[in-house]
Amino acid sequence: MAPVSKRDYYDILGVEREASDEDLKKAYRRLARQHHPDLHTGDHQKKAAEEKFKEINEAYERSEEHTSELQSHS
Repeated sequence: MAPVSKRDYYDILGVEREASDEDLKKAYRRLARQHHPDLHTGDHQKKAAEEKFKEINEAYERSEEHTSELQSHS
């Protein structure tokens, strides 16, 4: 069984690892608007947008968790 590659959530959001909470939120909102399934027409476009939207949401949630962990340890 091949090892599961770790996803770079910061890369998905298009921000640096040192990005502030505000920068993470801005990137998330921009990408969420761009890839929101309701804004796309056609089954193929809607399905692709839905997958990307889910990926963006997961990336934002994980990066938020990571930021919170770092802040609680300082």
